[in-house]
Amino acid sequence: MKRGILLLCLLSSCYQTLPPQRPTEINLPPRQLTAPEQAQLERPNQSLELWLAELQSQSALVDTIQPGDAFNLSVYGEPELEMKGAVVRPDGILACPLIGDIAVTGLTVDSARAKIQRELEKYIQNPRPTLSPYQFAGRNITILGKVNRPGSYSLSQPTRVLDVIGLAGGFSVGIIKNDSTELADLKHAFMVRKQTVLPVDFEALVKQGKLQNNIPLLPGDYLYVPSIAQQEVYVLGEVYEQNSFSFHDGMTVSQAIAYAKGPKDAANLRQVLLVRGRLSQPELFVLDFQAILQAQEADVLLQAGDVLYISSGPMKSFQNIMQVALPALQAVQGGALLYELFRSRSVTP
Repeated sequence: MKRGILLLCLLSSCYQTLPPQRPTEINLPPRQLTAPEQAQLERPNQSLELWLAELQSQSALVDTIQPGDAFNLSVYGEPELEMKGAVVRPDGILACPLIGDIAVTGLTVDSARAKIQRELEKYIQNPRPTLSPYQFAGRNITILGKVNRPGSYSLSQPTRVLDVIGLAGGFSVGIIKNDSTELADLKHAFMVRKQTVLPVDFEALVKQGKLQNNIPLLPGDYLYVPSIAQQEVYVLGEVYEQNSFSFHDGMTVSQAIAYAKGPKDAANLRQVLLVRGRLSQPELFVLDFQAILQAQEADVLLQAGDVLYISSGPMKSFQNIMQVALPALQAVQGGALLYELFRSRSVTP
């Protein structure tokens, strides 16, 4: 009966009487920022809309030929003059059949084609050459993370964000908790140009069709799509269902414990351990969940990847806390079955 009353309190009217959802005075680190939020920090005095408009106006390609660029050349009616993937040498020369070396560095593709045509006219009547880019050197962009073909791609033509997602085969799909789901965390995907996070909102672009985010790419751009599989919180220890639970914005300690079917009778609600961060530098916080339930303290906002551990006894020292926190964090990041690790674990006084 006690368990049922507590769960009802967490999930219904008692929960509604809690203070507004905000971090408490324990100075928890801020949640992970989205790309537009991070970009706004880098340019606090600039409107993101104006910044996106500025990015939309930028050319996606360098207009002139550079050493290392490669081209295909064909001449109508002259199959013996065809060449594929011919590379511009470091001295700016493109070696062509029949006419020999042609200096092309600094020219546009059309200007280089016209120059080749003039040289061919010395040998062929009314030549009609076609010069097409095969690959532009040094004009690569990189997309990594949860796409089907991560890697570097050459910008051989004007390319935008959606284009490179298509080149990379779209977003990865996997199985999470027996359901097929897209693994890309679009909310926290980001794009970096010259060490600056750009205000591209991948979620708005892909799911809402807001094409102002579909900006042209420039050589050296880096795109990263994190995994949504990391968007979970873990509730362990003296609860009725130790498990991982899907994270959502605004998720609180009270909600996470309610998802775990509530604390057991032996739970030490005065010292609920919150573990945040990586194993190399974990951040540990001890929360008074009893005070949160009684509306004496504000509920605490969680971040994806947070671990909550409820012990059956008091934690008296930092070393005592670490005995609980580090195995929990290691298990989470190693992908172990968490409830098996903590099924019989308790903290001794």
